[in-house]
Amino acid sequence: MNDEQADALLRSLFREVGGHTAPPGLEGRILQRTALVPAFQAVGAKPLLPRWAWVLAGLILAALLLLGLNTTTPAGTGLVRSLPEGLLDAVLASHWLTMALSATALFMALSSWLQARLYAGSAN
Repeated sequence: MNDEQADALLRSLFREVGGHTAPPGLEGRILQRTALVPAFQAVGAKPLLPRWAWVLAGLILAALLLLGLNTTTPAGTGLVRSLPEGLLDAVLASHWLTMALSATALFMALSSWLQARLYAGSAN
């Protein structure tokens, strides 16, 4: 059954039943019930993790990265020492990487600033 057939069946059902009028006072009763329902209070959104948790996660990640770069594997070579000669220097000196990291930092700062303005505006 497509939408047109369903509409036709629904219209024929309405024609069979006919029109009905609402009982007197229905509007008043509905408005009275809705007046008793408390209005929705908007609550400011909170971040999923507090700032200290992000700082702690960053410190742990940095420590693991430093540990991984400075430790030796059973073969006696570190992670950095096992890369081809000059590859790490070339990657870190890349203009593309610098621009990508700069753009990421800029967009994250812009997002944080806009969110702070949004929450500050909703508190007033």
